[in-house]
Amino acid sequence: MAQRAADQITLTDLTDGVAVMLSSESYAFPGTVTNAIAGSTTTKIQAVQGGAYVAASVAVGDVTKPTGVTVTSDGHATAPTLTIAVAASVTTGGEVVIPVTVGGLTIEKRFSFSIAFKGTTGQKGDTGDAGTDATIVGLKNESHAIVTSSSGAVSGATTIQVDFFGYVGANRAPVTAAVGTLPSGMTVGTNTAGTTSADGVLTLQVANGATLGGNNSGTVAITLTCGGTARVVLFSWAKARQGATGSKGDTGDKGDTGDTGADGAAAITLEVSSSGGLVFKNTAIATTLTAHVYVGGTEVTGAALAALGTINWYVDGGSTPIDTGSTLTISAGEVDDRATFEARLEN
Repeated sequence: MAQRAADQITLTDLTDGVAVMLSSESYAFPGTVTNAIAGSTTTKIQAVQGGAYVAASVAVGDVTKPTGVTVTSDGHATAPTLTIAVAASVTTGGEVVIPVTVGGLTIEKRFSFSIAFKGTTGQKGDTGDAGTDATIVGLKNESHAIVTSSSGAVSGATTIQVDFFGYVGANRAPVTAAVGTLPSGMTVGTNTAGTTSADGVLTLQVANGATLGGNNSGTVAITLTCGGTARVVLFSWAKARQGATGSKGDTGDKGDTGDTGADGAAAITLEVSSSGGLVFKNTAIATTLTAHVYVGGTEVTGAALAALGTINWYVDGGSTPIDTGSTLTISAGEVDDRATFEARLEN
């Protein structure tokens, strides 16, 4: 079969990766000398795909947890907050496995917990002094992903809430936070000290368009002071960059016209167009490819086209046609990352 003209076009599927984050991935529950003091903490679940937040869900019945640990959800449709509670019967730390569903994917996240046991009373000496209670401080939100453009500029003004706590022995105690050096574009919004009845709340403001010093990630040192003791804890941040748009494929070259002099046969050329463009995201491909045949610069259709031959379609350099005719419809799932479709006029 002779080939009279051909052109090809490449379609690209940019499927973005999915990242799932817990606002807090670990927690130390206060304890007595031998077991946990019944209590709870929370962690918020967020999912990012292609630099944008997407819906995530958790079926609490599928969560794997140790005996004595319960998990409940606020039922939020896109970013649920889970409450993880321990009973007084819990005597060791452990891990909670949380299956998070994003689209058709299930990603397991792991939340670890420990028990800060109270020190035993010291042996009495001559004066009978008692042991000293331990001081415990920490953050409930230890990391955050900040959505940025592909160049690394923050996509919109963002407020990050970082809760912090302090305990002396088994009792909640007043605690303050002092924030260390922040990257450019990030400032302290509010800083409310913790009390004997509530956690402290620190908010960090991230400005729209900020580059955060040009770094992809970093840490912020926060000094927590409780019961006369100061300890430095680290809050980490990272950029969730949007994917860059893929480049379009080159169009085929047109055939040369005949030499000057005696009239030569009109050149036959073929061009392929795509109704939906060339780059698609997350398998959302829906386009129609059309082969346009020109004779001497004028497009031919119908009987005139049939007289020249048959248009056959090939994919990725294959030798067997996948379809015939002037158009080829491409639907979701037919392109895995990238595919090149070629139309050939053959007789």
